[in-house]
Amino acid sequence: MENVRKIVTLGLQARQKVGIPVRQPLGRLEVICDRLDNKYFDIIKDEINVKEIKFNQGNELNINIDTNITEELKVEGQYRELVRSIQDMRKKFGLTPSDAIILFIEANEAGNKIVEKFENEIKRIVLASELKYDVNDGEDIKIGNLMFKVQIVKK
Repeated sequence: MENVRKIVTLGLQARQKVGIPVRQPLGRLEVICDRLDNKYFDIIKDEINVKEIKFNQGNELNINIDTNITEELKVEGQYRELVRSIQDMRKKFGLTPSDAIILFIEANEAGNKIVEKFENEIKRIVLASELKYDVNDGEDIKIGNLMFKVQIVKK
């Protein structure tokens, strides 16, 4: 477990060094160390937010994180940012985690594609009984070059 802590620390430092936030998933982390039980791979993947871990036996602990963000990884990162922003809105409006909502989202074509791709996950995470693609008077959420207008209505 000591190695796991060191790997996570080094991985997070590597992300911070190149300015990639943890919500942005990355493709692969290569770990070189004397021993690492693969039962810890899921913990490391979750903490550093990488899809795959490649382990190589070696005497000295070293990591190499692939910071290439593919289009698929970029879209997943944008989805995670959108969910975080919606969760922040819920909190700002004083909603409890058990309060169901109706979610109105207005976006351009690229934004709509992201919402459509992750619609079920968004509804589940933010506890939306309905998600409507409609013009609304909600808040603007900017994620990279995407703009969303999001309105939450308590059900």
